[in-house]
Amino acid sequence: AAYGFTVDTGIMHIMGAFNIPMVAVFTSDVPEIWAPRKNCLPVKNLCPHSPCRGEIRDACTGDKCNKYLEIANICSAIDKVF
Repeated sequence: AAYGFTVDTGIMHIMGAFNIPMVAVFTSDVPEIWAPRKNCLPVKNLCPHSPCRGEIRDACTGDKCNKYLEIANICSAIDKVF
């Protein structure tokens, strides 16, 4: 692939291993720790509970944290990479 769009999953790490430029959306984790170091433009969730760990994660149900993802930030990142 010439470029990719993914969320913070194993596919992101596979693309990183092949040095594929990408936008990676982080919903509940920390891109500063988990994003590939090269050719990755992470979009961080602005949820005040992120990253989801321990009791915070256990208190979250459904996908309510995803409402904090800014579509404009995702589109901007896509424009920069693609």
